[in-house]
Formats: sequence, C-alpha cells, structure tokens
Amino acid sequence: MSGHPRWRRIRRRWPRSCGRCRPRSRWRCVSPDSDAGSRGILALRYPGATAATSAVDVLGPVVAAPTTALLLVHGGSWYRGDRSMYRVQQEKFAAAGHVVGSAGYSLDPGSVLADKLDDLRTGWRVFREHLATAWPTVRTVVVAGGSAGGHLAALLALDPDEQVFPDGVVSVYGPGRLDGWEPDPSLRESIDMLCGVAGVEDPEVVQAARASASPLTWLRSSGRRPPPFLIAQGSDDRTFPPEVVSGWATDLARAGAPVIVRVYPDTGHGFMINGSAAGPALLRDIDTFVREVDLDRSRGPRGS
Repeated sequence: MSGHPRWRRIRRRWPRSCGRCRPRSRWRCVSPDSDAGSRGILALRYPGATAATSAVDVLGPVVAAPTTALLLVHGGSWYRGDRSMYRVQQEKFAAAGHVVGSAGYSLDPGSVLADKLDDLRTGWRVFREHLATAWPTVRTVVVAGGSAGGHLAALLALDPDEQVFPDGVVSVYGPGRLDGWEPDPSLRESIDMLCGVAGVEDPEVVQAARASASPLTWLRSSGRRPPPFLIAQGSDDRTFPPEVVSGWATDLARAGAPVIVRVYPDTGHGFMINGSAAGPALLRDIDTFVREVDLDRSRGPRGS
C-alpha cells in the first residue's frame, strides 16, 4: 500500500463539467454538485433520488486497465456518518490500483433496514454500471464496510433479492448478528430503530426483529454459497464484541465461504478511520484480500 510514484495524478480534474470526457478516459469529469470535486471524486447520483446521501463517490485508480474494484459502505450506527468518511482510504486503495466507490444510504431518523438496503442496492447497481462503461477491464468487485457498514455489506452479499452479488465481502468490526446480546443504550436505540421496534417493550418481539436483521439469519436461510469473507476486528472492541463480529465465521465456512478472520491486538472500535496503529495493517490486509479474490476469479468460476 505504499504510495505509487504517479498516484498524485489521480487528483487531476477538469475545472468544470466539460462534456468532453471520453467514456473510458482515466480522468473522470467531476459533476458540478460533487462535494469532493477538488479531490478528483465523481459523484454518481441515484436515479430519481433527491437526498444528499443518495450517491456513490467514485475515484479511479492509477493503472490504465484495473481488474479490481472496491465499494465502501460507511458506518455510524446506521444513522450517522456519510460516504466522505472514507476519503483517505479511497485515495490509498486507488493508489494501489483499485477503482474505489463510497456508497451513501438513507440516514433519516424514520428510515429502517429496508430503506437503507434499497439505497445500497441502488448504489451497488449504479457502481457496477459505471464500471462496465468506464472501467470494462474490472472483473472483481468487493464490497467493504466498517461497523454498521460492515453489517450492510454482509447483507448485500446474502440478499435473496439481489441478482448480481459481490465477489467478496470485507466486514470490519461489523456485527454478524444483532440478537442474543445486549448493546449499550445508545447503540441499542439505533439497532431498534433500524429493526422497527423502537419503544417496543416485549423482549421476544425485539429479539425476533433483531434476528431478522442479522446477517447470520440471512446466511442460514439463503441456501446458496456465500462469497469469500474477510472479517476484521480489534481485540479490545467494546462496541461489537467478538462473539457478534467473528462469531459467525464458522457458519460462513460451513456454508462454503472461504473466510479469513483478522484480529488486531490492543485495538478497539473504529480503527479503520481513527488513526489507530492497526489502520495501515488493515488496509494492507484488505488490499491483499481483494487481490487474492481477483486471482481466484482469474482461474475460473468457483464451484457450486
């Protein structure tokens, strides 16, 4: 993940939306409403959407014919954060040769899991369509998310309503289950809002709703082989404990998914973005994982 001698070239941009960019040009024309145009980011708005969160921010790689792409899904307890949280990570992954998108989703207090997944499905489709046009050499697309984003990334890969699935998933301190454990009060509020049971006092109803929103539940009911997973967590994480982050790795393996679990010592929650000493190691592990998935795909389709 060291800096490529030409990586700064990805910052080049047109001063305005010029209408002259070739569809397969390495330099992407920045849309006027992009909130990150100064960093060479192209904001792809979701069709028909008006919310500011309804977009994927895309940064192209330094290589001319990339074979890999990453779609990042931000965290923030499902109701905070935004797609700009991963700007530094986007630049590092682009410098390593990947096309990198960062997807937004509804943060409205009244939104529930179905709303967020609808947005993420749209972002996933928009990103793939852009890759097919602008970067046709890409053959491997991995979805990666941190915390709540890791939860949503896992659900996208296990979504029974999706037709085209990610080739791999990176869940960084993202929960594999929301039921069967008791989060701290602020996180509990977000989880119950997500599951549509905020204010419900019946514990059985609450636990059932949390279970229905859990990747582990989706895995057990999917009936198909999941893609490869990289599960990463800090040894000292107090937000999502190990049993809900990496505890479902065994179930993934039993379902046929190649699974890698990385535990970073003396590390708490949020180390992907908070400047922790484990951050660079995590980015190297993600980069290696994406390349290994791509190498596996170059050898032919996975067995059923």
